[in-house]
Amino acid sequence: MAERKPTNQGACNLVGSDGKSLTSLEMAETFSLAFHRQLNSNEDITPTEHPDYIAKPTHENLLGTFQITPAMVLAKLGRLASGKSPGCDGIRPSVLKQCSESLCQPLSDLFQHSLDVGKLPCEWKRAILSPIFKGGDRQNVTSYRPVALLPVVSKILESLIDDHMRKYFDGTNLLHEAQHGFRRGRSCVTNLLLAWNDWTLSWDKKVPAHVIFLDFAKAFDTVHHGLLLHKIGKAGVSGALLAWLKDYLGEREFCTKVNRIRSSWHTSASGVPQGSILGPLMFLIFINDLPPQLNCSALLYADDVKIWRAINSSEDSDRLQADLQTLGNWALANGMPFNLKKCKVVQLHSGRSQSVNYTLGGQNLSCVPSERDLGLILTEKLDTSGNYSRDVAKAYATLHFMHRQLGALTPELFLRLYKAYVRPHLEVHNIIAPPLLKRDANILESVQRRATKWVIGLRNKSYEERLKKLGLFTLSYRRHRGDLITVYKILNDQAHPNKSILPLSDYRLPRGNPLRIAHQRPKTRVRSHFFSLRVCRLWNALPAAVTTAPSLEIFKRKLDNHAEMQGLCLNGLSS
Repeated sequence: MAERKPTNQGACNLVGSDGKSLTSLEMAETFSLAFHRQLNSNEDITPTEHPDYIAKPTHENLLGTFQITPAMVLAKLGRLASGKSPGCDGIRPSVLKQCSESLCQPLSDLFQHSLDVGKLPCEWKRAILSPIFKGGDRQNVTSYRPVALLPVVSKILESLIDDHMRKYFDGTNLLHEAQHGFRRGRSCVTNLLLAWNDWTLSWDKKVPAHVIFLDFAKAFDTVHHGLLLHKIGKAGVSGALLAWLKDYLGEREFCTKVNRIRSSWHTSASGVPQGSILGPLMFLIFINDLPPQLNCSALLYADDVKIWRAINSSEDSDRLQADLQTLGNWALANGMPFNLKKCKVVQLHSGRSQSVNYTLGGQNLSCVPSERDLGLILTEKLDTSGNYSRDVAKAYATLHFMHRQLGALTPELFLRLYKAYVRPHLEVHNIIAPPLLKRDANILESVQRRATKWVIGLRNKSYEERLKKLGLFTLSYRRHRGDLITVYKILNDQAHPNKSILPLSDYRLPRGNPLRIAHQRPKTRVRSHFFSLRVCRLWNALPAAVTTAPSLEIFKRKLDNHAEMQGLCLNGLSS
């Protein structure tokens, strides 16, 4: 299925200054020079002493080297995806996986030596870049982004070090709570739940809220290595491990491949390594000192930053502007400029509201009626209905592509393809923005209704019969099921980032649900449909045997059994 879909790979036909098409080698060199400029943009920045915005670790908490065992390497080898391409060393993951028991000992010795001496083989620091079209003019090299292919062996060592470092950063809570990207237990959903809780609360109080979305220009490619190592050291990483990370970042090279033709090799002196395992964590460490400097509300998802404040008076907008100035100063000091054309302001209000102009870097930011936030459209009226038409269009496009390519499907093949490629489009906004109108819910359900008719032997059966035969639930029930699963996860994880939005009730029934959610009294329809209010009645109505399940899998099974007894799995639930 994925192999038959058109992709954005390939550089198409770049044209030279004489108007003639470039050869594959010429295109590869053109892209390499463009990527070289992009990956060497911060060479002239001098690292400066930055304030410590995280608690300085004690000597006992410093993170140094660790012991790499054959068992650790064997586990990593066993999880390799055999079909992946090799890096510049030509070693395929399938070979490593098939010979894992023979290779785990020598590889662990090699990895340990690399870590102890603080050196990485030069071959492991070489990447093959492929230009991927991201939109715009196909003749312009800036319309392409690089995707890197690294040696598989080096990525195994990276993965072991990444595990070690993440355990340290998670255990010491050094990463700021506002960051939701590249972290276990955090996601776009946890980020959006916190933001929408704040925004709907302001809406309920009839207080405008001004939200500013900030976009860095090529954030991952402009990370200054000296500043990054400075911040890693400040966080408590020391000794041989810090020396290894310094060598890991230094003297990296890349070539660009177009139509199987490679360019010459170029150096990269800035940015976290493309396609690496350690790159995401390194970026989180680099940007970690940004949110503590702000006085307004702020949330991050990797390099996606949004800040906001409830505007009760002109003083509040002045404070928000002051935080923008702080952001501008941070960007300047860290050599990570903003793309001002993509920085937007959405001013949330239920009635008339005086517009405020915000500036960054001496330029006015565009004030827009709507903006996409982590895939979800945020409008100034907090109206989510605009998301469904786009989601349904994507689902239908994928469904019709499947039908054209494969025709009628067996139940087994249909379920694999439908669950992987179609249904996710219909459920991507379920937690934050489920359909409020029956019309919108029916439009979403119609996709599954039509899809199940294309299964061999089911066309003339009713929708309920088709669902039973395929073992599927209605999308309506799945939305409520997803809500309740999210509640279970939040209530059963003391460190869950959304814990604050689901306060428990002090009221207890003698034989009822012991984990009842506190009832809130909203004043507006917008607030009443927010997650924490929407789930209250459904969750509190569940029996204790379901809500107190000892594990998530047992909870899901008990929830589905309870819903089936109530006749809700195929008919849906009333909102």
